[in-house]
Amino acid sequence: MGRICAVIGCSNSTFKLDKWYLQLCDRHGLKYGACVCTPPFVPFPFPLQNKDADGRRRWIKAINRKRPNGKNWEPTYGDRVCSYHFRDGQPSAAWPDPTMNLGYSSAHQSSHKSPRLPPRERPQCPEKKKSTSKRKRKNVDLTGDPDSHETSTAEEHLEVSETASSKEKRKSTCKRKRKDVDLTGDPDFHGSSTLDEHQEIDETASSNKEKRSDHIVGAHLTDHMGYIVIKYYVPALDVLQSKNKLKIYNRGIVIYRQS
Repeated sequence: MGRICAVIGCSNSTFKLDKWYLQLCDRHGLKYGACVCTPPFVPFPFPLQNKDADGRRRWIKAINRKRPNGKNWEPTYGDRVCSYHFRDGQPSAAWPDPTMNLGYSSAHQSSHKSPRLPPRERPQCPEKKKSTSKRKRKNVDLTGDPDSHETSTAEEHLEVSETASSKEKRKSTCKRKRKDVDLTGDPDFHGSSTLDEHQEIDETASSNKEKRSDHIVGAHLTDHMGYIVIKYYVPALDVLQSKNKLKIYNRGIVIYRQS
């Protein structure tokens, strides 16, 4: 029956020693079983209960093993403690109990521990630069080169502001030029006309206006997209000569382009 070291994590046993004894010693040319060389480890039995009960108790406490059911572990006949776990390589008067390499942190182990290494200073990561929007400069090509496609956000805003200011100027000019003359109070004649209505010129009404300019009853002056639009209406000739004098008018539009 083999003898196995009872220390947690140690696999030394008499099986390993038997294999070692069969190997050839390079120094003496003999097998280790017949050689004078010292074996790599030596298993030592636990002190007997009837001879050294106190020593047996100390060894069991040093091994610090528990059974699966939670009860204290008791060594059997095949349990050993190898020389790796004794300070002098074997039980001695100064160090009779196993205190080395017990596989756990024990009070029996040397209280002289290596000092804890100081925490390493990690290099600080450089702060990420805030991403800023890249402003592209717009290359103004007076020759009309179609290859220049770069745009500038700031200049676009400037163009928009200039366009808005020009519209405001045009509106103010339009207000100064707008003249509403309504002598008849005809509700159908008020309001701005569409571009299509501006472009529809009543030539008949225009000729009537030239012939009978002194009979203009109503006129409306507006400004539309750079054009001065004059809407007017005059009484029809047959109505003027009639006795009933009904409100029937010939309407016309005159468009002038602003210089």
